[in-house]
Amino acid sequence: MKIQAINQGFTPVFQKRDKKANRAHRPDTFERQQPPVGSAQDIKQHITPLFSDKKIHRAIKKVAADINEYYGPKEELVLVGVLKGAAKFHAALAPHLNMPVKVQYITATSYAGTKSTGNVQLVNELKDVDGKNVLIVEDILDTGRTMKAIFADMKENYNAKSVKCVTLLNRTNASHTRDIEPDFNAIDLKSDDYIVGWWFDKDNYYRNLPYVGSYH
Repeated sequence: MKIQAINQGFTPVFQKRDKKANRAHRPDTFERQQPPVGSAQDIKQHITPLFSDKKIHRAIKKVAADINEYYGPKEELVLVGVLKGAAKFHAALAPHLNMPVKVQYITATSYAGTKSTGNVQLVNELKDVDGKNVLIVEDILDTGRTMKAIFADMKENYNAKSVKCVTLLNRTNASHTRDIEPDFNAIDLKSDDYIVGWWFDKDNYYRNLPYVGSYH
């Protein structure tokens, strides 16, 4: 038959598939793919919770009571939040203070990724602080460089009645020395862990986590 003749004259050629070579040209396999930064899988892989939202709010109420006792209910207090990290702490602290409060912000940073650069960049736009008590609200006191820069700037450029600081976290381990301590502090941190969550960040990620965690 004609069909048979065509089939008999055709010799199909099959190439053996090289599975290893095929895999080598694929995109990264599922096991090698890194989860998107900030995703649930990434958070589970890299972050260990340390302080819950409930514990943080309890600590803020306690430190607010210390501040109320120190300043009293009559004299005005200028509450200066250090952006961006202290924004949430600043907002959570203010409602628990009993004296007249004015709210202001400054921007200061010394971090790139998870490392401190040692170079503090400070943007100060404070107004109407001369002759008044100023309380600097900071997320964490670590090396103390940022706070020292802020205090030096306040001394050089302003005539405040007093300048003190309150921190959400105070790193208390002995791996580094510093010559400044917080006047008020909510929670002691006894490790060198890099902190994220509850508005702490790594490259501006993880601020939205409802707890403070250790990034690894």
